[in-house]
Amino acid sequence: MHKPKFLALGLALAGSLFAASALAPPAAVVQLPEPTAMHKLLHQDILLHQDIGVWDGDFEMSLIGQESSGKLTETVEAFGPFWTLSRLEGAVLGTPCRGQYQAGYDPETEQFLGTWIDTMSAALVSMKGTYAKDSDTLTMRHRAPDQLGRVTDQWSTATHDGEGRRIFESWMTAEDGSDLRNMRIVYTRRKTEKGAR
Repeated sequence: MHKPKFLALGLALAGSLFAASALAPPAAVVQLPEPTAMHKLLHQDILLHQDIGVWDGDFEMSLIGQESSGKLTETVEAFGPFWTLSRLEGAVLGTPCRGQYQAGYDPETEQFLGTWIDTMSAALVSMKGTYAKDSDTLTMRHRAPDQLGRVTDQWSTATHDGEGRRIFESWMTAEDGSDLRNMRIVYTRRKTEKGAR
């Protein structure tokens, strides 16, 4: 009978595998990224996480020679320790409009990041920027089509006035090379109801 031989061979193979596994280096432990000092600062002091909550906005906007104004609502929430998500709802020239903005900070480039999409455009806007602590101003820059389809340099600034309001302005380079402000929004933080979280 060959069973003892096969049994001995199986035991020898198992012993070899056990010895090899004992001598093998331990598997590397996957380390998830930790928030940097700047990410932690976002939660404490500056714009991105100061903005968490619901805001009511009054806006003025220039669209191809037409002036538009109205009201909108922005809801901002934290998306983990690295990002914030903003959702805006309002109407432009009588047309309902929704937009979504993602914002965070890249420790590799030491720049703030943002992406924007809305229901009135097919463009995905990707932007980068810097924060000036002395003026409490976040400036984001990007290139995107204007209302005439020309790709232009555009930028926005956001700051708090210390009175519970947030001021957002967006600018672009006009055809003559001048700086043209095409939007201004004054946000007021919505007060939470007593007892609400």
